[in-house]
Amino acid sequence: MAAFSKLPVEPFKQIAFNAGVITSEFDVKTGELDRTKILFATTGGSQFNPNLTLADLFEDIDNAKPGTKQGMLIQNCEPHLTTTVLTVGDNNIEKLVANATKETVTGSEGVTHITPKDGIINADSFFDLWVITDYATMTGREGNETPGFFAIHLKNCINVTGFQQQTTADGKVQYSVDFRAFYDTEADEEVPYEIYFSSGQAAAA
Repeated sequence: MAAFSKLPVEPFKQIAFNAGVITSEFDVKTGELDRTKILFATTGGSQFNPNLTLADLFEDIDNAKPGTKQGMLIQNCEPHLTTTVLTVGDNNIEKLVANATKETVTGSEGVTHITPKDGIINADSFFDLWVITDYATMTGREGNETPGFFAIHLKNCINVTGFQQQTTADGKVQYSVDFRAFYDTEADEEVPYEIYFSSGQAAAA
């Protein structure tokens, strides 16, 4: 029998599943999802990348070997979340445009006007995002615990590619987005993303 063809102990309690959701808010204490806060229906899942920039402080020092762990410095973090959006409405259209104003057309029957802006980005254009997937779903099947979650919280986001639309014959209109999280001068030591996960809690008696 192969000695090293083994799974970790209880692997299904440490696996995240499915495409997940992108929301504007999430309560990590309760793990409860408010469906009214879900921003989009998406297709093809989503991808998160922190895009770290590393510097080697030893690279120009005599007698020091480049690539030594003691000399490595994380200079920057540029988190991106990319996905393809299918649903657009009053609750999310501004988030697809990097810098814009939204208003209702005077005298119209529910016509919304989005005006893109160039120049300095309005501080109100930035927003937080949560990407949440199912985690440890086998836990809930045992009957004594509830399923968990795996959540990434991105701070101060905008869609850095701006509004993009792709149409196809007889197909759904798609909107490609690249949400980047940005640092904030009011909390400039905080990396603009964080991770939460819970493998589930014991069910109430």
